[in-house]
Amino acid sequence: MLHHEMPVNKRQIALTAGFVGYTDWRNTEMEKAELYRLRAEDYARSFESLRSIEWRVAFQVYVGYAAISLGYSALLEKNGPSWIVTIAACVVTAIMFITTLYLSIRVQERMHTARQLQNEYLSQLDELAGDAAPEKSSTLQGRFWFATHTPPIHGKWYAFLAQTTISVTWALGIIAFAILTAVGLIG
Repeated sequence: MLHHEMPVNKRQIALTAGFVGYTDWRNTEMEKAELYRLRAEDYARSFESLRSIEWRVAFQVYVGYAAISLGYSALLEKNGPSWIVTIAACVVTAIMFITTLYLSIRVQERMHTARQLQNEYLSQLDELAGDAAPEKSSTLQGRFWFATHTPPIHGKWYAFLAQTTISVTWALGIIAFAILTAVGLIG
């Protein structure tokens, strides 16, 4: 089978057309709209998959903080206060906090990018479809109106702020407890 005779996956063409520099790869408005819709859907899926990663990381770090707390408490009961154990608990907590914060920031950047690109494709789709309501519109406008007029998830990122606040509270609490126990203020 020659290259030009190979079956064409239209979805793959639609998803890669923008990456290889083809801006006018199709002639009809309907086909351009299909490209924009597919791209917007892919970025929406990317955003949602990153959202689940964001929450999994948050809960895993909370479990990690709980494990450090329990481990430090168990070593305290067994051996009594020790500066070596205290310093180790503080260092492990700080490393875990810094690593998790870095990862969370990177995930947030990718989420922002995915949402921004999705909104850009929805805007392009909206320009093709126009602002008419579906019942007064052409076939193109009626077919894609729902996708362009559904408001995106709000742009405020409360989850990141809440997760970071909880993580800071855990980390500072563990470090304060470890230091105060080693000094003898908590016993």
